[in-house]
Amino acid sequence: MNVMYASIAAGFLLGSGGYILFHFWLRPILKYRSIKHRVVKDITAYLNSIHAEVEGVFLSNTAIEKVTSMRRHATALTDCYQGALPEWYRLLLNSRGESPVDAAKHLLGLSNTRDYEHAKNRISKIKHTLKIG
Repeated sequence: MNVMYASIAAGFLLGSGGYILFHFWLRPILKYRSIKHRVVKDITAYLNSIHAEVEGVFLSNTAIEKVTSMRRHATALTDCYQGALPEWYRLLLNSRGESPVDAAKHLLGLSNTRDYEHAKNRISKIKHTLKIG
C-alpha cells in the first residue's frame, strides 16, 4: 500500500511541476518567439509593399494592414517582455544583446514611415535589436 501512495504522490508532484514549468516558463517563451517570427514576416511584407508602390504598383491596403499589425506587434513584444517572460530569460536576452523594447520603438517608427529608404533603415535596426539574421 505504501508503494501506491508514493507513486500517487510522485505523479502529483511531477504533474504539478510540469504544469508550472509549461505555464510560467515555456508558454511565454514560445509566445515571444512566435511574435518575433510574425514581426519578421510583416516587416518583410511591408517593405515589399512600399517598394512596389515606389515602382508604381498601388498596394495601400496591404501597407495599411501591415502598419496596424506592426503596432500590435510592438505592443505584444513590450507586454510579453515586461510581463510574461521569466526573469532568467530576460537576463538571457539581455546577455545576447536582444532588446524587444527597443525593437518595439523601431516598429512604431516604421509604422509611421512611408519612404522606402527610411523603412529599410528602420527594418535593419529592428533586425539588429531582435538579433534576426
